Amino acid sequence: MKRYSKIFLVLALLTLASVFTYNQGVWAQSGPSDSAEIAQNGRGNRGDRPNVIDREVVKAAIASSLNMTVEQLDAAKEAGQSWEEIAETQGVPYENVVAAAKASMTAQVNQALANGEINQEQATRMLERIDNMDSLKRGRGSRGDRGNRADRANVIDREVVKSTIASTLNMTVEQLDAAKEAGQSWEEIAETQGVPYENVVAAAKVSMTAQVNQALANGEIDQEQADRLLERIDNMDSLERGRGNRGDQADLA
Repeated sequence: MKRYSKIFLVLALLTLASVFTYNQGVWAQSGPSDSAEIAQNGRGNRGDRPNVIDREVVKAAIASSLNMTVEQLDAAKEAGQSWEEIAETQGVPYENVVAAAKASMTAQVNQALANGEINQEQATRMLERIDNMDSLKRGRGSRGDRGNRADRANVIDREVVKSTIASTLNMTVEQLDAAKEAGQSWEEIAETQGVPYENVVAAAKVSMTAQVNQALANGEIDQEQADRLLERIDNMDSLERGRGNRGDQADLA
């Protein structure tokens, strides 16, 4: 169940995993996006970005660039300091800190590609997002495809989406979890349940769309963020990582 929840969705992508996750005390779930909130939990896993980014390694690189220990960095973040404030306090240019994070992520992606953990297409997408990253904060950044996961600002409740999928499949959430834990793909589960796979994808998209619209109405995200999220949801045609033909698929498992 824990594993299922961690990688459950993406989106917004993307990549809808998703997708990203990235709140102030944790990595906003993910590997590289154009802007990211760095945190303390293991590796990210959304969309076309499998578990190749070790956040602890990135955090260690950031701490080193700031002439701090990881413990000191954690304490500063826990105290509510922003990345810019920490950099200023340490007398380190903020762009140097961002560059250190990007260098660490880039090295890990390249190593994963060399190890065969990801393919060239996945690596290219990840490296492009890392290159476009110019902030460590959620929702920040000024280049290209900004805020891939950061846009999502935790407005997509994966448990709600999973419940919707289970209902569409005429299953309980527990039965769905068990099927995924047993290694069945979304297509296999849908086939077993006698439900067209596209109906399952459509149900997930409806749930995510409703949550994004509600978040916009509540003022949790702005119109630009909502538009990006809704575009990615609309482009989603698969629940499986790396599947589909329009680029914004996610593994909701």
